[in-house]
Formats: sequence, C-alpha cells, structure tokens
Amino acid sequence: MVGLIAAIFLVIPESPWWLASQGKIDKAAKVLNWFNGKVDGYSVDEQIEIMTATITEERIVAERNAEEGTWAVFQGNNRIRFLIAAWPKIAQQLVGLAVFNTYATYFFQYAGSKDPFMVTVILSCVQLLSMILTATTTDKLGRRPLTIYPYAVTSVSVLCLGIIGCFDYTRPATSSLLIFFACLATLSTTGASAIGYAYAAEIPQQRLRAKTAGWALALSNAIAIMFSFCTPLMINNEPVSAWGVKTGFFFAGTGTVAVFVAWLILPEVARRTPAEIDEMFEKKVGLRKFKGYVTEVQMRSNEQYDEHEMR
Repeated sequence: MVGLIAAIFLVIPESPWWLASQGKIDKAAKVLNWFNGKVDGYSVDEQIEIMTATITEERIVAERNAEEGTWAVFQGNNRIRFLIAAWPKIAQQLVGLAVFNTYATYFFQYAGSKDPFMVTVILSCVQLLSMILTATTTDKLGRRPLTIYPYAVTSVSVLCLGIIGCFDYTRPATSSLLIFFACLATLSTTGASAIGYAYAAEIPQQRLRAKTAGWALALSNAIAIMFSFCTPLMINNEPVSAWGVKTGFFFAGTGTVAVFVAWLILPEVARRTPAEIDEMFEKKVGLRKFKGYVTEVQMRSNEQYDEHEMR
C-alpha cells in the first residue's frame, strides 16, 4: 500500500489553481496544457486569465468583508459554502450508512441471516456498481439530483427495514426483503456519498478550498464516530431496550431531515468553473437556481469562443 501511494505521488500533478495563487503562472499553464491541451477550442491563456482574475477578486472580497485568518471558513458567504460542502457527507451518516455498511455483518447476524458475511460481499458488489454508475453520469445528470434523490431512496429503504422489523424477519421471504432493501440503500447511498467529495472540492473559494474541505470531512467523520458507538447498541436485539432491525425507523427519521436540508441548500454546480461559482455566491443567486443562471464568466467565454470560431 505504501508503494502504491508513493507511485501516485510521483505522477499526480499539483493543482493549477494553487500554482496560480502562488504566482507560479508558468507551471499552472503547463499543468493545464497537459490536462486540456488537446481539447478543441480550449485556450490555456484564457483559462489562466480567468484564474488570476478570480484569485485577485477573492482576495479583494476577503479583505473587504474581513474574511481572513483561521476562522475565515465560518465567516460571511463562506459559512453557507462550508455547510454545502459538508452536508452530502453528513447526510451519508444520517441516512444509516452505519447499518448497511459499517456494521452490515453485525446487523444481518442479529437479523437472523444464515450467512451474514455473504450478504456483505453482495453489498460490496453493489457498491462497486453504484460507483461506476455515478462516475459515468454525474456530469450529465448533475450533482444535485444524484445526491438528493438517492438519499431519499435510502431513507425509504431504511424505513422499509424498520417495518420488516415489526414482523418475523427470520422467515426466508422477509429475510430476502431485508437483503433487497439493504442492497437498494447501498446502491443509492454509495454514489451520493461519492459526490460529496465533489461538493467539498468545488463549493469553497479557491483560497479556502483545503481548509473548507478539511473541516467539512472532519465534521462528517465526527458524526460517523458518534454513530459507530450508538449503532451497535441499537442493532443488538438481546437487551429489552434495543431496537434490532427496527433501528431502520431511527435512520428513516434522521434521513428525512437530511434529505430535506439537502433539497434546500445543495446547488447544481456540474460543469461550472470556480470563477462562475464564486460569482453566483457573491451575487447571492438562489441556491436552487444555480443550474439555469448565466454568469458573466460564461457569457465572456461564449463570446471568446464565437470569436475563435469566426477566425
């Protein structure tokens, strides 16, 4: 594993945005040319111009709004951007990831499954399928629908698990239903949680990207730690007070809240540049109106592209 990580570090390039923010324009242009140099109509010089203008504007706005220092992530517009960056990964915990992923073997063991390990193998295969589907559709369908709707499906799935827990779930028919809804929850949640990393990378300002993503993922992991302690106690059906399979009711409730908040705050940022995202937040465009909004950056890029086509 160490050797694999070392090999990755040898070939992975530095972020062109970070290079531009450090004044290393030539290196940034080199990386951009390596990434997109063969794309028809792509101009490295134009992109560098957009990047430097965006970085300069971010610094001006930060100084004007006093959004500097260690806590800048939680100040002004950065506060809502932090919440958006963090929420998809937080929602992953609230819809019950611990039940059908972290403690899947434990859950199905107490659910009376004859081969709980085989169930976890099936769920792992479902996760792989979900990742492939998400990777191939995220730019076409968008970040927002591939986050909100799958989490909604997961909430319904864990609700069904809780309902099944009200009956004799050790019978073959109901046991098969448990596995089916667990697979459905895994399929929907795995892809949605993967898009959480895209939100963590795309939503923050360039100068605060690393800090915002770090805080966002740290908050998600803190909630995951909490559920890592609580979930086994809820699943274990030996004590009279434990819930067993009915734990699905709890995560159906928290999942519903998570989906509702996601519907309110998650914008659509697929195929948007950092400059466009900054502009929409600066102009206070409605979060659910990001998809159809035409930015000044977009209009300028279209004009330059038209000029290039006419030559």
